[in-house]
Parts: sequence; C-alpha cells; structure tokens
Amino acid sequence: MAETISFGTWIRQRRRALDLTQDALAERVGCSLSAIRKIESDERRPSRQVAELLAEALDVPPADRTTFLKVARRELGYQRLAAPDARTVETAVETAVAPAQNGHAAAAGRSNGGAAAPVRVLPRPPTPLVGRDAEVERIATMLAGPECRVLTLTGPGGIGKTRLAIAAAERLAGDFADGVCFVPLAAVTAPESICAAIAGVLGVRIQSSGDPAEQLAGFLHTRQILLVLDNLEHLLAGVGIVAALVQASAGVRVLATSRERLGLTGEWVLDVPGLGVPARAPAAPAELPR
Repeated sequence: MAETISFGTWIRQRRRALDLTQDALAERVGCSLSAIRKIESDERRPSRQVAELLAEALDVPPADRTTFLKVARRELGYQRLAAPDARTVETAVETAVAPAQNGHAAAAGRSNGGAAAPVRVLPRPPTPLVGRDAEVERIATMLAGPECRVLTLTGPGGIGKTRLAIAAAERLAGDFADGVCFVPLAAVTAPESICAAIAGVLGVRIQSSGDPAEQLAGFLHTRQILLVLDNLEHLLAGVGIVAALVQASAGVRVLATSRERLGLTGEWVLDVPGLGVPARAPAAPAELPR
C-alpha cells in the first residue's frame, strides 16, 4: 500500500524532488514565502487559484489534478495524498531542462517535434487594474510587432509599472506559444545574478560547469515566450543578458520595468504616466550601444 502523507508534506516532498527552494516555488506561484511555508507545514490551505498555480509549478500530472485540487481545498474532507511517485518526479525533473553539451539546450517537451505546454508564471494582483486600458492595449500592440523585441516601462517608483506590466502580460498570454513568465528582480543585488533569477523562475537547472547565459539562451532557443523582468533599475550593469537572450531566439520578447531605460540598442521605451495624465508617445528604438 502506498504511503499516505498530509497535503503540506506532499508539497514539500514534491518541491524538493524537483530541486526547488521555497523561494523559487513562491516566485513561480506568485505568492509570499510565508504562504508557502504555512502550506507546507499544514498551517494553511491554499485558495483555489493558488492551488491551481501550485499544480502547474509542481508539474502535477493532468490526470491527477482534479484530485489534487479537491484535497488542497478539503473538498474530500481530510483525505491524505499518496507520496509523490518517484518515477513521475524523475521524469518531470529530466524534462525541465538538460543543457546540451554544445551549450544550446533543447526546449523542454519539444523533443521529437512535440510542443511544450505553455508556462504561465504571473503574480495574481489582489485588485483589478483600473484606468490603464489604453496603456495595456498600447503595450500589446507594440510587442505584437516584429520590430519590438525589448520594451521598457519607465517611471518613478509607485507609479504602477509593475501592475501595468502584469496586466499587459495577461493580455498577451495567448499570443506566445510557450507562455509568459514574470521575474521579480527587486531582491536581486548583483547584476550578474539576473541570469540565475530568470533561470530560477523558468525552472532551468543551470549547470556549474557551463556558462549560465549560454545555458539559458539554449533553453530559450526555440521558445516563443514573453519574459517580464520587473525592477531592473539597480541592475543596469548586467542587462547585456537581456540583449543576449533576445538575440538567441527570435521568439523571445522582453517587457521590463525600470525607473530609467536600459540603454540597449533596439530598446523601445514607454513612459508610464500617473493616472489622469495623457501618456507620451512611445520612444522609437534606441540607438545606444552597450
């Protein structure tokens, strides 16, 4: 008979089997580290929305998701879960990313021509966005064009850049075959850590023996994905990785937020106005060498 464990213990074991830290899981789900800790210690059960995001982040097989969600919400009483199947977890880890020896990894799930399931790693804002419909549509229009590969939303702190970027990413999710991914960078202190932060949210396992940027570029090589890089203003010395990633894959677009422009060649810039103030026309692609 399979060992049964509590919901929180199952989450903790599955996370560890996938080589995820609590911080990384919190970023994937878009919730606080404290929330993950309380869920894993069975002090709290997740909301339906968070449970669905946990299922995605932890690669719960589609056939098991209905049961997973019901147990998460106690819709089956206090039923316990069977311990994570080792073979299923091993398969999920192996397909997450395995950098090729030449430095260009195949995208997960795309072997033999198969299409990978789209990722959707976006935080869930507690309130709806109000008064920004025009800006959301403008961002969507710009990123839909082939010329706009990097778009930076600029403006002072607190103006609403992050909230606007999330809303735009939600609007664009269906336009990217491999989904959208939000990467919070406010807590990243070293410019050279940008690559690791992106890899962590995407679930890319960076090998210490290789170049992190090359491995990440290899993972994205055949992907069509929108990366939302939030709070880049204190990491401008390391934004060369952004240029490298969009150059590595024609399907990668970057939507960044920063108090100032990144200074990349080909960068598009949209100044985010305060509510009630007409937005200025977006700047043409910058011609600033890096």
